[in-house]
Amino acid sequence: MHCAHKTVLLNEEPLFPSGEEYRLIAENAQDMIIVIDPKTLVFKYVSPSNMRIMGYTKEEFLSRSCLDNVHPDDREYVAARLISAIKENTAGSIKYRCLKKDGSYLWLETSGKMYESPDGTSGVILISRDIERRKLIEQKLRRQVEYQNSLINNMNEWLFSYDANSRLTYANRKAIESTGYSMEELQTMSLFDLAVPEQHEFVAKQVEERFKLGVSNNYELFVKFKNGQETLLRIKSTPITDYSNSEVNSVLVLAEDISEQRRMEKEMTRLSQLYTVGGMAAGNGYEIRNPLASVRGFLQLLQKSGDFAQYNRYFENMLEELDRTNLIISEFLLQAQNRIIDLQQNDLNQIIKSLYPFLKADAVMGDKTIVLELGKIPEIFLNKREIRQLIINLVHNRLEATPPGGNVKISTWWQEDEVILEVIDQGETIDPEASENCGTQFLVGKEDTEMELVICLGVAARHQARIEIINSDGKNHFQIRFKVSGKSP
Repeated sequence: MHCAHKTVLLNEEPLFPSGEEYRLIAENAQDMIIVIDPKTLVFKYVSPSNMRIMGYTKEEFLSRSCLDNVHPDDREYVAARLISAIKENTAGSIKYRCLKKDGSYLWLETSGKMYESPDGTSGVILISRDIERRKLIEQKLRRQVEYQNSLINNMNEWLFSYDANSRLTYANRKAIESTGYSMEELQTMSLFDLAVPEQHEFVAKQVEERFKLGVSNNYELFVKFKNGQETLLRIKSTPITDYSNSEVNSVLVLAEDISEQRRMEKEMTRLSQLYTVGGMAAGNGYEIRNPLASVRGFLQLLQKSGDFAQYNRYFENMLEELDRTNLIISEFLLQAQNRIIDLQQNDLNQIIKSLYPFLKADAVMGDKTIVLELGKIPEIFLNKREIRQLIINLVHNRLEATPPGGNVKISTWWQEDEVILEVIDQGETIDPEASENCGTQFLVGKEDTEMELVICLGVAARHQARIEIINSDGKNHFQIRFKVSGKSP
């Protein structure tokens, strides 16, 4: 170890038993050579290279301990290694920082060994080498590695690798966070542990082809998280070749979660079906409404004639049903129009509050209650008229499903980049897959209240929002999720 200096045996006295040739070697060496007293650790000899590299005079060296100029953070470590080597008479090398006379620190690599002269004197020879350039290169390489790791760990895609035994050897932060496994856990698993059982045969084929053919491939794979949740990945796998033998030793996998993309594609398909049917209905809607208007007119004439006063109750019921049918047709025709709506910043909570008296009256008629739980949310871009229609239709639909004495809860809250409107009912539990079919259920003979959900779906679509149906605690949770943005979508 050395400190602003470093090692060898030379002394102005007979440190060099064989004479002048040893002195010449030490005096002309590029490495720094010093000799220290094994008891005091004080310098006994310093080669000229010490003065040249460290900047101290010979007298400055010989007046201090070899530990004096060692960096404070390294001093304890250097002292322990040096004292241990002296006690055990062992050789070794260490790396540390030493203070130069100009105030800067220099990285040194020092090796040492005890010696004993024929005259009985002993000392420790230390030879030190300037490794500052090497350290700078190491630091540069380390920064490059850290930068590359930062890029890899901030990717939105999964990045992982596996070997010829399908064992996972690496995973970036996205893969770790998504799966719920730690790096240590993943490295004990295989690709088959991630893939769903139904695709194990497919995975085995992919692994075999990657190592056998050595070519890249793209495919889709369902994987299972630690919590049991499944998701769909779009995968690009690239074999990594060992250039020493040209054999594939691992496969690098870049994966993108496309579950949401698939869900949106399904939703677009449903909307396309909805608009197709709506367009057909729009062509015939007016032909349907005209006969209804005629029937309503004749019923009103009969009601006013007085000849059928005893049937007034039936007349009223028939007129109400005709009006309701006409309203459904009107709403459906409105829904069928693939139009652009005007969106302005609005307070969703205020819209709900303005509708509360009407919603409450609707609930009371069926011996039910409306509960409001409105959280703090920002204003979002909405079409006020359409959102009012969505709320009325959705709440009425869920009141119809709720038994007497029950309640329908309306909640709002802000979660990350979404404002959520939630309507919770106590009716019969709905299959979550109904959210995928609510736009077409009316086509296969469902109750006409499903029309209200169709209307809601269309309004949500025009607001670039999405509807989710969640079952929890025996209740149905209808959630409309609006994106929060700084400008109109």
